[in-house]
Amino acid sequence: MLGPDWFAQMTPDRFAAAVHNSSPGEFVRPNMGAIDEADVARMDVPTMLVDGDASPAFFAHLSTALERALPDTRRVTVAGTSHLVPEAAPDGLLAVLVPFLDAT
Repeated sequence: MLGPDWFAQMTPDRFAAAVHNSSPGEFVRPNMGAIDEADVARMDVPTMLVDGDASPAFFAHLSTALERALPDTRRVTVAGTSHLVPEAAPDGLLAVLVPFLDAT
């Protein structure tokens, strides 16, 4: 979706952020408790879940679980992109995000 040279095109700061954010340490920290579905259900804010139709299955499963748990959710799948929607399809993201923000 992004092409074989995508990471080479990132600025050094953006590349460092991508590596940091994809680190398993970001998902499992020693002092981080489990995220309970009941905790998620108490989130009382409009939430938009955005994924790409070529995202790995893990992200689709995660979005589905969040969609079920969050009380006020809108889910949008952007065609022709992976889970890096802001980088791969910024116009597609804006097309769904701006109306959502205008409505909330």
